Amino acid sequence: MKVVFVNSGLDSADKPFDRYIDLTLCDMDVDYKLFDFAAHIKFFDDAFSHARAAYDIDYSSNQLYKYSAAPLLQLVSEFEPDLVLTTQGCFLPPMTVRSMQKMGAAVVLWVLDDNGADETLKHAYVYDYVFTSESSLVEIYLDCGCTNVSYLPQAAFPGVFKKQPASHFEYDVCAIGSGECGPTEVIDAIAGFLVDSDVRTRIIGERWDVLKSAHMLNKSISNRAIYAADRARYYSNAKINLNLQGNRDLTLRINGQEYSIVRSSPDHKTFEIAASGGFQLIESASPNLERYFEVGKEVDIFESPIELADKIAHYVEHSDEREEMARLARERCLKEHTYVNRLEFILEHALHKDNGVLIQDAIASVNNDQAYLYEKNRFNSRRDDEILARSVPPDAKRVLEIGCGEGLLGDILRSKGVKEIFGVEENEVVANKAIDRLDKVIIGNIEEVELPFRSNFFDCIIYRGVLENLQEPWRALSKQGNLLTPSGKIIACIPNTLYLPVIKDFLKGCWRYSGSGTLDGTHPKSFTLREIVYMFKLAGFEIEAVEGITNGRVDSEEASTFMKSIKPLNVAAESLIAEIQYSHYMMVAKKVRADDRGGVGLCLVKS
Repeated sequence: MKVVFVNSGLDSADKPFDRYIDLTLCDMDVDYKLFDFAAHIKFFDDAFSHARAAYDIDYSSNQLYKYSAAPLLQLVSEFEPDLVLTTQGCFLPPMTVRSMQKMGAAVVLWVLDDNGADETLKHAYVYDYVFTSESSLVEIYLDCGCTNVSYLPQAAFPGVFKKQPASHFEYDVCAIGSGECGPTEVIDAIAGFLVDSDVRTRIIGERWDVLKSAHMLNKSISNRAIYAADRARYYSNAKINLNLQGNRDLTLRINGQEYSIVRSSPDHKTFEIAASGGFQLIESASPNLERYFEVGKEVDIFESPIELADKIAHYVEHSDEREEMARLARERCLKEHTYVNRLEFILEHALHKDNGVLIQDAIASVNNDQAYLYEKNRFNSRRDDEILARSVPPDAKRVLEIGCGEGLLGDILRSKGVKEIFGVEENEVVANKAIDRLDKVIIGNIEEVELPFRSNFFDCIIYRGVLENLQEPWRALSKQGNLLTPSGKIIACIPNTLYLPVIKDFLKGCWRYSGSGTLDGTHPKSFTLREIVYMFKLAGFEIEAVEGITNGRVDSEEASTFMKSIKPLNVAAESLIAEIQYSHYMMVAKKVRADDRGGVGLCLVKS
């Protein structure tokens, strides 16, 4: 298995997570490469700063991220990974993600910090899979167009957070974090107890000067940033670690809509303290805590300052009980809650989604009861070139593939006797790889470029996942149709909006765009079978055959059950029962003489 990890591009809060993921993947049984997005951003930011100063040229942040991500496409093209993982989705341009998907990689977003969720949620829909460390955000990711979302809790990295020898880091009570995040009320409430009981206390982090009791705890407070290695030493040597949660409320504003949630998942400190062999008292246990640690046996909680003071006094004196709980928590954490555990989960779920094969024969009535055959087929999300290739006429000698990607279909077509193969591809990095396989590759948007071919030049034109991405697909069909010989064929693969899972979601009031599939958020056009046929007719073509393509999510029994449930609506069940089973259609069409088109005008096209 080949994996590329794209780090967050940040130098701040996410940097430790980046390092833990990188080091873990290095030790796992995968063929792994790191793309240092942070280094590329810094390089181009420095270059742009020079351009601003020297030439008065300004650049936007979007341009910065676009330029910084360009080498990533080169890496993915050459390395051909199965999976690309990133932790900061708002920095990777959506077109970069789509380009990597087109190269055959599953692109996964793992959100380890919800503080930037406003921006992350705007771009997350484009990813094949999203993992979030806050369970309360799962539904919001779905509302924002993501189709595959899982809650995946934080973890510990044992290479840093481990049992430490006794040292000057030893205190009775230790609290690490930022005073700015809201846990100050608890400290203020027990400050008198800590001083009067002569409890050796250490409070470390930035902005603890906001404490009302700062004057009382002055000798115990260290207002400074603290790095992971030092945190581990304090966690390991303190008798009691206070895991203060602060304000759990989170308000997000995405595309004009406001979401308010209450965080319900353990933070990274919960796992890091446990991995370090430290005992912890956790403020107001989150609903998910007991899924990972047993309260009263591995960790303990407090609901009020009075209860906290009582438990501090108890556990300071009862070292055997405290140390046994810490030991059990550490054992469980190292067994179940490390970065290895989390990354194994990601690799298993993101790369082994059910892409089962559904075999289905059916006849559907379309366009004045004309019969179209839905042949036995299989659908593969990485594009099954054999399906495309078998639709190409056996006597075809010249073929144009629009949306050719890396040109892999060309190898199959040559083996079937095609002499010349030309391609059009918008993504330059991908197109450059296709140059070695095809006779000529034109780089550009098919709606914008002028193709340098004469009329009647091609025996077959293939639209590979293209028509739904065009603003005026019927015009493109009509224009490129002039390049076909009189007996030439058009082959196109197009998503079916009448697909049963889409209909069911619609009836529930949902119309969620995603990063791939039928409701891909990058598709400006959506089609049913009838509208596909209508579009081809308007462009001057007649459909010869339709092959229904399925991803295995719907079978004939489920389709039949659904049609029975809507029978009172008087829907033509015989024609729809086959159509709702297919996520895509493979269309084969031929040119029609102008006087046989029935006078249909382009202005009547529905979209």
